[in-house]
Amino acid sequence: MAYEEWHNIPIPLNVTKESKKVLSFRLKGKAYFLASHDNQYYAGYLKCPHAGGDLSRGIILESGEIVCPLHRYAFDLKTGRSKEGFCIEHFPVKVENGNLMIGFKKRGWFNF
Repeated sequence: MAYEEWHNIPIPLNVTKESKKVLSFRLKGKAYFLASHDNQYYAGYLKCPHAGGDLSRGIILESGEIVCPLHRYAFDLKTGRSKEGFCIEHFPVKVENGNLMIGFKKRGWFNF
């Protein structure tokens, strides 16, 4: 399914790559993380699905995984999957006109 709804991420573009850390932001009442790895941006829900750990307090490994600070579960930034069988919902990120944008699937009347 195509990502049809794009929204500005309220983080300045120049902060992300220099910070070398995971950042958090809120959009439409929900909390997300933003990370960069190998010149690519990644976003997902802020809370770890295992025990609710704050992923913005985690680290990014050279392998391209974000590590939850609570129990050290590592989630692949590209797929959202961990070796333990958990998965974080993740979203595409693009740069458009100097702004970071997060993509969401368009919700129809039948999507809950």
